Amino acid sequence: MATQPLTATIPGPRARFGWRGQAITFLRDPIALMSALRRDYGDLAGVMRNHPWWMFAFGPAYNQQVLSDAALFHSTPIAPLTTPPSSALARLTRNLLSMNGDTHRQQRRLMLPAFHRKRVEGYRDEMVAITEAALARWRVGQQIDMARAMQHLTLCIASQTLFGVDATHDAGGVGSLIHHWMDGLESGGVMLLPKDLPATPFRRLLRLSDQLEARIVAMIAQKRANPGAQHDVLSMLLAARDEDGAALSDDELIGQASVIFVAGHETSSNALTWALFLLAQHPRVLADVQDELAAVLGGAAPTVEQLGRLPLLERIIKESMRLLPPATFMMRYT
Repeated sequence: MATQPLTATIPGPRARFGWRGQAITFLRDPIALMSALRRDYGDLAGVMRNHPWWMFAFGPAYNQQVLSDAALFHSTPIAPLTTPPSSALARLTRNLLSMNGDTHRQQRRLMLPAFHRKRVEGYRDEMVAITEAALARWRVGQQIDMARAMQHLTLCIASQTLFGVDATHDAGGVGSLIHHWMDGLESGGVMLLPKDLPATPFRRLLRLSDQLEARIVAMIAQKRANPGAQHDVLSMLLAARDEDGAALSDDELIGQASVIFVAGHETSSNALTWALFLLAQHPRVLADVQDELAAVLGGAAPTVEQLGRLPLLERIIKESMRLLPPATFMMRYT
């Protein structure tokens, strides 16, 4: 009895220019393509019909299945497959987000103490000072690019708390370098032509990776020369040891430093921007949360203890992240 091949069951569009054309469409506007695929083909769709190796799984049920079954669905480095394995780009993208199995568990155990709740709460004063300095520059009636303002705010906070670096007036600092590096990593030119050729975006990304790695290595050396002088996350990662006494190697520190900055800066700025955007669309909710803040804080910045007494604010942030996630898609391979 003849059986249908697996590819015959995969819904998707008949792409006129093949998967490369679909890739260009995706890079131009990922949200538009994903929305169209889900609308036209449901929660499971290929980038094109009968194309099994690039598929989209939408909705909470599929997200839970894909993200929780680590034995079947594996993380993969976000760098192009053509990245030289001994390059700075390869080391910068070799981190928790691209690790699996025992390696992921061992690295996660080493990093976890640096993100203990008490450790994070210890950054409260720095976060408040940086935020108040940013707000002091705003004026009533002034037009502000909120996305850019939140990017700068979280860049300064992440630089200070993760690396112990004041990024407020340092346009060429490590935080700014990582920001430009991420832009390069996500660019269409890098994805479509990942070749180390003159004048290509991929070569520029490789050179930028060299610069970023050099800055991180210099910070590691400076912190090793002054142990105990700082209490930022990178300093704690340098001191971390597992049950066998093993520490993170320099290559591991380089990769983990890049990913914690991206997680602490890029996604945080997206979450703040979308929350403020949604509050602007819902003035009654905005008025209610302003009343809550006034009643609990009286115009002052919140203490760590007071954060637990702001339930409406917490619900607003969580609902905003549900509606407009800071990261719009994730990749796994099987």
